[in-house]
Amino acid sequence: MICKIDQMSWGYPVGHGEAKLAEITTNIDALANDLLRLAVMNVKTLKKSNMDAILAFQIHGWNLKVYITQKMPDTPFYTMTELLSIPFPKSVEQLDAFTTRNNLESLVCLYKVFW
Repeated sequence: MICKIDQMSWGYPVGHGEAKLAEITTNIDALANDLLRLAVMNVKTLKKSNMDAILAFQIHGWNLKVYITQKMPDTPFYTMTELLSIPFPKSVEQLDAFTTRNNLESLVCLYKVFW
């Protein structure tokens, strides 16, 4: 869970996440179940709070995906949209490949979208 901290106490949640180790063969069923669990947690949080949107992230091995969940105006439906997909470096030697202009611009856009 991603929470804002208000002084010394926990604030309201602004997102949820799941992390899985990389496997030799990708377990699509497990990843889909995790994504569904994130969607359900996000919708429950949105219903309880006055927030317009909430973040979700999914880490599988060395890949990060970030999603945003929002309620569609004037409908009972919610949407979960993938905002970002970035591969993490596996070692310090690969850090240069991670800090590309495209990856940094994507992270800045994510920051601007949510905060």
